[in-house]
Parts: sequence; structure tokens; C-alpha cells
Amino acid sequence: TPPLHKDEKTKLSLSVFICLRHDTYHRQQMIMIVALFVLLPIYGCAQIPDFPAESCRLKWQGSWYLSERTTPVLINVSWVDSLGECLAMNHHNDHYLFHLNTGSGSCYRCVAFFPAHTNVLQFKQTSCIRSLTANENIDSVCRRSFRGDAPMTTLFRANSTSELCPFEAPFNFTYLFIDGSCTSRISTVTACANPHRFRFQYQACPEVPHTETHADELECIAKWNSFGVEYFAIRLTNSFASSSSARFRCVIHERASSGGRMGISADASCNELTDISFASTVLNYKQDSSVMARCHFPSFLIHDSHSENPRIWKSLVTDYTHEFSRDEWIEQWEGRNRSISLCVDDENLGTTHKLVVHAIHGCTSGYQCVKFIKRKRNIVDMVRGKVSNNEFEACEYLQAETIETLLLEGSKAEKCPVRGRHTRSDCPMAAIHFGCPFDHSIQLRPYCNSNRTQELICRGHWTEDEVHYLIAEESETKRRICYVGFFVFFCGSRTSSQSMIPLFHPVPLNQKLFIGVAF
Repeated sequence: TPPLHKDEKTKLSLSVFICLRHDTYHRQQMIMIVALFVLLPIYGCAQIPDFPAESCRLKWQGSWYLSERTTPVLINVSWVDSLGECLAMNHHNDHYLFHLNTGSGSCYRCVAFFPAHTNVLQFKQTSCIRSLTANENIDSVCRRSFRGDAPMTTLFRANSTSELCPFEAPFNFTYLFIDGSCTSRISTVTACANPHRFRFQYQACPEVPHTETHADELECIAKWNSFGVEYFAIRLTNSFASSSSARFRCVIHERASSGGRMGISADASCNELTDISFASTVLNYKQDSSVMARCHFPSFLIHDSHSENPRIWKSLVTDYTHEFSRDEWIEQWEGRNRSISLCVDDENLGTTHKLVVHAIHGCTSGYQCVKFIKRKRNIVDMVRGKVSNNEFEACEYLQAETIETLLLEGSKAEKCPVRGRHTRSDCPMAAIHFGCPFDHSIQLRPYCNSNRTQELICRGHWTEDEVHYLIAEESETKRRICYVGFFVFFCGSRTSSQSMIPLFHPVPLNQKLFIGVAF
């Protein structure tokens, strides 16, 4: 049969259509043919170009949080969870073509990425693209597929590290919600001990319904500029949100000579932050004056008389480290600040110094009374009072029962205060041996029914009111123990192993406890 002419094909198609339209028996066939004619313009040219291998490489690998998504979005070198497989990218690396098989079929999207910061990734995407031609490039596909009103999607890197915020505390502010403006009460922002963390204290306002006094503690994770506008991203650290993504916000920032304005997004989508006037919450803030140091910490805390290197002290109670400069004291745990204190007033009593400091513990600040007692070059006792809002009331209620002992890090082992082997007549297996094999060694068998021996090292000792204090360190675990006791002499002889009996007993390291039990 010779091939049909174009016009003949058209006539044949129409005749088939008319014939089937009047034939109730072939109604199903008619529907199928009509559907075929309808779908051909859409899928007839859906030929996917052949892209070379490794024609798309994504640079933002890792886990990311997306608003209203309970699990992180995973990105590897060629895949994004919510977008699918990356097929190709253009030469400028700003347009990418993705493919994803969904329940409703195959979907191609053009995506434009905007890496705002190491911890923040933004992108815009098209709706599903149904028509591609073999000779079409990515730029032309994206130009015809993107709409001007395509929303921006914001991702926050999981496990992102905090960084310095683009503002300084303290400052006060008034705020504007969607429900109204709160200008009759002054809210405040104070710095936390962590240099990247701040506490925003919102005061309730009678003119704004449903407002309550509350505090948001937050840290900054990113800062960037877009078309001359400053933005930064925050993570709420005291939030009880049901998902990790709900703890993130974007902030638009406008600076002024003595303050500025901040516009905070309602959630992690950050969609409304095209202008500060569209922000869910707008803060108008003014800078406050900071507390300044007015005295210096004792020199024996800062550095050795023979060296200018700073001294690092470690608490036997908490294992926190303490570092002092002339007017600042930083308490840390595993490299993170637990508290920062400034010297405000100092009373020098010789080996004892009584100070008032302005302390920031976590995100709570106030005035605190502190007493430092120098026991030896490498040992200091510390007594701390409660935090008060009033500088002049801080030392009224200083409790001396709770003492924290600080030991100088890096100090050498010391000669034990006594020497020799000592036992108990009613418990011969229990024994303690000082100064063997070295002057700073202790061998301890504390049990009557076991010969298990503990190896310890003398780290320091001192005497106060005829009571002896000994700091020892377990050789294996490096755990430090404080022993408190006294010596009893019998018969005046120092040669008998039972003549000089040391009555040392381990005690809680934050209490002074005197125990004497005869061996």
C-alpha cells in the first residue's frame, strides 16, 4: 500500500473519529484514540538529552534541615533527597537539571542554587517539566520554565557550628508582632558565657493580646549579604520544638548609629523575609552600656612569678578548668565556656582575697561574691556565693561550708607528707605505703579481705589548724581524690610500722569533713 499523503492522513483520522463517535460498540476504542491524540503534543517530544557521565557534581554534600520536614535532607555528589538525581548543570554552575520518579510519574525540574553561607543553602525550583527536546540545553529549559514568583527554599546544615553574631550585647528593644506593637515595656538582650550565644528576654505587654514574658536563647550560625541587605541565621538553643528544623530562623538586619532593627522569620522557611516590614517579628533596639572591670584578680591566680605563661587551674569537684587574666576569669568544660566573670571589687587579706565579680553563668548574669584562699603555689581553695542582682548585697550571704579546691594544671608531683608502710592490727591485709618506690608514690590496699593495691601519686598537701589535707591522683584513671585527716603518734617511735598511724579518709571534694578513726 503506498504511503498516505499528509492531507489524506488528516482525513483518515477524522473519518475514524466520526465513525467511532456513532458506534456505541466501539465507545472504549474511541476514548483511547482521543486520549492518544490529546497526549501526543505533550509526550511526543519528551526525548531526554544524553548527558555525559559526571556532568553534574554538587558541592554541598551533607545533611540539611528543611522547614516542616522531620528528617534531614541528604545531599551527595549527584543527589538531593527532595529533588532526585542531578542530570546536568550549566557552565556557570547556577542552573541544574534534576530527575525524580514519583507516584504520579517521572518529573524533571530545573533548580537554581544560591549558597548563602557554609551553613545555609538556598534554592529555587520549577514545577515538573513535561517537555524536553534532544537538542535543548539547560539554560533554555530553565529560562522558559522558571516563574518570577518561584518561592525560595532555605536549608540549614545539620551539626552546623556557631559563629559570632553581627551585633553586640547588652541592648534593650521594643517589638512588633502581627497582633500589635509592644512599646510600653522594655525587653532586653544579654550575652551568654558562650561568645556566640545570647538571651532575648521578651516582656509581656498589656496592649498586645496573648503575649507572655519569655526568653529565647539563641546562637548565630551564618551571616550573608544579598543585594546590599544583611541577613543572618540563628538556632534556638532552649526550644522544645518537635523537630530540629523548627529551631532555625532567618533574620534581616538594619544597622543604625546607636542600635538598629531586626526582622525575624516566623519559621525555618524564611519565606516572608523579602523586606523587614514583612517579618513575623520586628525588633527596634538600642545599645546599652556594658559592665566594666574595676579591679584585678590576684596575681597568684594569673601567672607564676618565674613565668608570664597563663596558669590553668582545674577543679577537683567539677573537673572544669579556670583561666584568669588581670580582669577576666573564664570557666570552661571541654573547651566550652561555662561562666565568664569580671572583677568589680577586691579586698586583699594577704593569702586570702575576697572579691565581687560580675558573672555570667550560662545565660544568667549578676553579681557574685568569691573568696580565693592560697594554700600552696599550686593549690587554691575557692568559695562562691549566690548570684545577686545587687552588687552591694552579693557578699552578705557567702556560705563557707562549700569549698571548691583548684589544682594547677601541669604542676609536678610532690613528695608525700610522710614515709613508710602502715597497717592495722585488726586488719593486716589493709595497708598504705608512702614514698615507695618514689617520694611521691602511694600504694594503698584499702580492704581487709583483698590484697588489691591501688597506685596513687601525691599531687599536693597542706596543713590547716593541725588538720592535714592531701590531694592524690590515681595512676590509671587519673581521678583525683582529696584526703582529710591527722596523725597520731604512739610511744614516740617512728621506726615501728604501727607507731605513726596516718588517719586519712577520702571526703566529698566540695566539703570540709574531719574524720578520725583509729586503725
